[in-house]
Amino acid sequence: MDLMKNGFYKNSAQRIDIYNHMRVCSQVLMKEILSDISLENYADKIYEKADSYEWWVDDCLVGLIGIYTNRGNLFPSFITLVSILDKFSSKGIGTKLMDFLIEDLKNNDFVNIELEVKKSNYIAINFYKKIGFAIISEKFQYSYLMELTL
Repeated sequence: MDLMKNGFYKNSAQRIDIYNHMRVCSQVLMKEILSDISLENYADKIYEKADSYEWWVDDCLVGLIGIYTNRGNLFPSFITLVSILDKFSSKGIGTKLMDFLIEDLKNNDFVNIELEVKKSNYIAINFYKKIGFAIISEKFQYSYLMELTL
């Protein structure tokens, strides 16, 4: 008998898991992210080029952080996606995933993490600030670049 996947995992999601997770995430989130790329291509990019930090419940991928660490630990790693299924939002999963990611990066001698967030996304900005991220610049007229020093 196979055991169901529950809890934290790193890089265990398959391409189809990432695609299905993103497909059912909040339409607002995906609309903002997917303005320049198709859902299929973005899922492929995360699967092939990013590390994934995952929260699973009964074999369902409910939380996902995609982060690029391929430049090595002397350069900032870059979070490309933070997503939680609507049904599981506001239950602390995002914070737990971030804690898991931060601890893993610290253990691998990374020095900082960057991400881009839309200026209008006050919920995300406050979430990142609570974790310790600070706004370091305007990326474009509509977004901020935020950074966390590890």
